[in-house]
Amino acid sequence: MSIKMLCKALLLMMILFSFGCGEEDTVIPSKITLMSDSCTTAGINSTVKAKVFVTGKLKNDPDSSSSTPAPSIDIEWKVVRKPAGTTPTITPINTKTDAGGIASIELSGITEAGVYIVEASSPTYPQLTSQRITVLGGISITGNDQDGWSNGVLEHPIVFSAMANGGKPMKDVKFSFDMRKAPKGTKLFVNSGITNADGTTSLGVKLGSKQGAGEIGVSIVSAPWTFEDVVPTLKIKFFTLDLWSVIFGVAGGLAMFIYGMRLMSDGLSLIAGDKLKGLLNFLTSNRFAAVGIGALVTGFIQSSSACTVMVIGFVNAGLMSLEQAIGVVMGANIGTTITAQMLSFKLTSLAPIAVSLGVLLAVTAKKSNTKFVAQIMIGFGLLFFGMQMMSGPLKALKDAASVKSIFDNLSCVPDASGFIPLMPFFKAILAGTLLTVIVQSSSASIGLLLALAGAGLLDVYAGFGILLGTNIGTTITAILASIGSTKTAKRTACAHVIFNIAGTAVMIALLNVQYNSRPIFLELVADFTAGDPFTGENLPRFLANAHTIFNIGCTVAFIWFLSPLASLTRYIIPVSKGKADIQDRSRKVLDPHLLATPAIALEQAWYEISIMIGKGRKAIVTSSESVFNMVHNQSISDPNSKKKNDEEEFKAISSEVNQLEKDVDNLQTAVTDYITNISQEVLTREQGRAIPRLLHSVNDAERIGDHSIHILRLSRRIRKRDLDFTPEANAELKEVLELVVELFKLTDDRLRVVYKAAGTGDISPDKKRKDFEIATEVAQALKVKTNKFRKTHVTRHESGNCDISSGVIYLDMLQNLNRTGGHLFNIIQAVNNS
Repeated sequence: MSIKMLCKALLLMMILFSFGCGEEDTVIPSKITLMSDSCTTAGINSTVKAKVFVTGKLKNDPDSSSSTPAPSIDIEWKVVRKPAGTTPTITPINTKTDAGGIASIELSGITEAGVYIVEASSPTYPQLTSQRITVLGGISITGNDQDGWSNGVLEHPIVFSAMANGGKPMKDVKFSFDMRKAPKGTKLFVNSGITNADGTTSLGVKLGSKQGAGEIGVSIVSAPWTFEDVVPTLKIKFFTLDLWSVIFGVAGGLAMFIYGMRLMSDGLSLIAGDKLKGLLNFLTSNRFAAVGIGALVTGFIQSSSACTVMVIGFVNAGLMSLEQAIGVVMGANIGTTITAQMLSFKLTSLAPIAVSLGVLLAVTAKKSNTKFVAQIMIGFGLLFFGMQMMSGPLKALKDAASVKSIFDNLSCVPDASGFIPLMPFFKAILAGTLLTVIVQSSSASIGLLLALAGAGLLDVYAGFGILLGTNIGTTITAILASIGSTKTAKRTACAHVIFNIAGTAVMIALLNVQYNSRPIFLELVADFTAGDPFTGENLPRFLANAHTIFNIGCTVAFIWFLSPLASLTRYIIPVSKGKADIQDRSRKVLDPHLLATPAIALEQAWYEISIMIGKGRKAIVTSSESVFNMVHNQSISDPNSKKKNDEEEFKAISSEVNQLEKDVDNLQTAVTDYITNISQEVLTREQGRAIPRLLHSVNDAERIGDHSIHILRLSRRIRKRDLDFTPEANAELKEVLELVVELFKLTDDRLRVVYKAAGTGDISPDKKRKDFEIATEVAQALKVKTNKFRKTHVTRHESGNCDISSGVIYLDMLQNLNRTGGHLFNIIQAVNNS
């Protein structure tokens, strides 16, 4: 059996073992807690819902937290007090706690005014202290738990109703109101109320200027009936919303978070610089290397979206194969978990220190790398300042009824069987997907998710669903980046979508595999997290760990299917017929997504200049050969061959040279625009110095195409006037052309080193100096021979051996070739200084 097959077999065994083996660790309950107020109200013939929460310690772990939810615990409910003649009903009487340790019932049959007391206890664990809920029958309250805007009033007054037996309104029931807590400036319109003939009285509330929760105590002072004991004070809750506080706090914090992330990303990218570029040299068809590089690059730049866009650019430019790209994307999913891990730790106290040191370094630093470090530190600090700004308003919002109702719709706590309800869970996934699509950053959406979790607005199940949604939402960046790109780039984006959606689908299936009456994956993550996340304790750390374990697990599972995944994307996006024109090819090589990585974008610009040089070389040689063919009916590439100088042949040559020159012009426009875009990015000092050299080089390359057109015109004049060169002049021109061709070769060799073509690596300084000396010698030889041949032409002309018209064309031809060599040497000098 091969090692590969053995690894697959071991992996399968591990999965099967995790599904079907292992002894469940039960929870020994130690406490029953009410999940609602101990005293509530109920109108005649209404129902009341009640919940208790049972917690305890793990049986096999005595040191575990005593707040661990206890599932499947028997809870018995009974009415221990009721008005005479009533028969209230509890549904159901006997319950079991669900996976979250919660048991709930409904009390109905409240037909008369009076006190109803319901007790919850555990017959299996009689040592647990029972809990009681007092229900005041005949009293009902509407308008409780409202939200209102600051400096306004509650939209609906709080109405108190009193009813006697049969639902008859009761007059002269007196209520007393007192403010227990509220934001500054909050006032009650009255301190007491007496029910009218309709059996009602109301209370208005003037809200203060600050955001926060409020609570009003309500006591029944007198009533036509007696409750026989002291009735506990009722609680009325409300919340003051400050719109601008929420907008500036959450939106401003998110903006600061994203900006801090951008600063960190840019700083890390600039420090990495050519290291990111060098990683490509190590990227082979080995899937593990691709995954490792994806994780490493994303860790460097702190953004899986940026890494994915970069990969799309590499694929589009032909720097990376589809299989390599898919491996890198898988690794990027792992690398992005670093951000979540960093955010989940309480590092807010370090933010002022990081910003202060960063600013100090930025002001005093002279070296560019030191400034980049300062940028990273400032970005780090702003990142946590942003988290702090978001967390403040969100923590307050957990008491707002309207906000709670939004997140209650995302609640997907397992039922008594322990299974998560799918529709609410899909809602949570959709919410995470939309959030990431809107903010266009999985790191930012996860930062907001952790802030919501820390504020207590989410439970562990909804939080995990939103987390899965962020993984799907981040694929929109790859989809947008692939629009207008090559088929391979589109397949890479397609693979990213398939991989993330498939991973989520597998996880949804795993949620139905239980351990300790909870989804096995969430139990596994809880084992790596301090505290009990199922009660909301340390939930941000739990979600960060879930993010890391989920992405690593998906990559480990899917890496074996990398080739089939690539084949699937080729099937979904088949090869289209047709040949791309020069502008289309340039758009693919000079991919705008590579601008985020200036080191590689600069390489691509040099690569495109090498394409221009190749086309210029062919244009110069072809047009020069047409001259030799016109004067001696002979080809420089094959001096012994004879060609017919017919009109059809010349038209073909002319058409070819003109097309080559047009291609060079189009490339000049594309490369110049691309270099301009590069210059607008954040560059290192060396990258900034390369910009003018690139611009000069692209102009030099374009001028070579112009010289080929000039030489072609000389050939046309020779043809029309039936001119000829002396054998000596013809030999001299050939000698000059050979030196120009040699300079073409030397230029192409130097450019290949710059853009790492065909796996060429960096050369040593000695080799670089020697190559430049050779190029200098050739350029000098061209200049010397051009001057020498001008003088010999004058001698031939004075002796009467040269026709004046032919001489003019000879000198013009000599000048065009010499200037071509000059442009080539300029490019060699620019490359040598890069």
